[in-house]
Amino acid sequence: MTTGSSIAVETVFADKFQTLIEFVCPEKTYDDDYQKLLTPKEINPFGFPKIDDTPIFKRSNNIESNSLNSRNITIKLKSLRPPKFNTELNLDSNDLILNIKKNLKEFLITNENTIIEVSQIKLMLKTKTISDSTKISELLTEEEQTEISLNVMIMKLDPSSSPIVPATTAQTEVKSTESTFSGLTESSWSKIYDILKSEIKDEQILENYFNNLKNVNY
Repeated sequence: MTTGSSIAVETVFADKFQTLIEFVCPEKTYDDDYQKLLTPKEINPFGFPKIDDTPIFKRSNNIESNSLNSRNITIKLKSLRPPKFNTELNLDSNDLILNIKKNLKEFLITNENTIIEVSQIKLMLKTKTISDSTKISELLTEEEQTEISLNVMIMKLDPSSSPIVPATTAQTEVKSTESTFSGLTESSWSKIYDILKSEIKDEQILENYFNNLKNVNY
């Protein structure tokens, strides 16, 4: 770059800089005014004006305050389809939805004789499904709210899983299975004897072993 072109560039820069100064500060500042502006009281070492009584901005949503103010909440639960039930649970506002499901599972086993898994329970606020990780406090809409109503749907298990069965029915089936076994048939004992005979050559030991098996109580 030649000397002439360099001077031209600097001249253009100086003109633009002067224009910018006049735009930002159109009034002339004289030496006395300049010294006045730079008095220690007015100088801010951080480059920003000091703000007295800084305003505190609060969230309009009261979820956070509800979470901190732990309190007892009555959870009213109503099923939308079988098994039909209406019940209430008392839990802390900081408990998770998962805790409600676990308590509801115990209620159904104890009071409704119905065995289910926690994964089958779907809780809804009106028609919106609520995730297990949601806190009860996040569902509250008023600061002093102490109860909330939720809808419940008991979903079907996958085909590979066990179906919902009444607890009494399951216990009866186990008992009936145990009571139907009355011992091995003679044909079965004969087969067992043949197997033992092929393994035990001593006839006395064979008889003792076989008789001990037949005398086992079932």
